Amino acid sequence: MMNHYQWMYGSMLFSDSSNSTLVINYGIG
Repeated sequence: MMNHYQWMYGSMLFSDSSNSTLVINYGIG
């Protein structure tokens, strides 16, 4: 299930990291 904290973390990673695949995985997970 998606957690608010996880979503925020993923969003931050997206801006900080250029690995979009990693962020997508976080969102799906």
